[in-house]
Amino acid sequence: EVPVNKDEKPPRGRWPEVAHLEGRCAVIHWGSVLTQLGYENPEVWHSAIIGSSRLLEPGGLLVMYDTEKWGDFGSATAVADLLCREK
Repeated sequence: EVPVNKDEKPPRGRWPEVAHLEGRCAVIHWGSVLTQLGYENPEVWHSAIIGSSRLLEPGGLLVMYDTEKWGDFGSATAVADLLCREK
């Protein structure tokens, strides 16, 4: 659910600005999220994956390219575990 108060942050992986695209994206590309934000929040990639999974159409493709320096990014097991927990 999207917060009513503009000062509140939406839940992790919820982006009200693109809610109209949920389930409609064939391809999403993320590049250098951790390079820019990983030192502040090493698990920022979690929100990127969760939010992207909501935007992708069935069979859609998420392409991510980033540093593996923070937050276990790049581990197929960590990604699979995250998606299982967030379903």
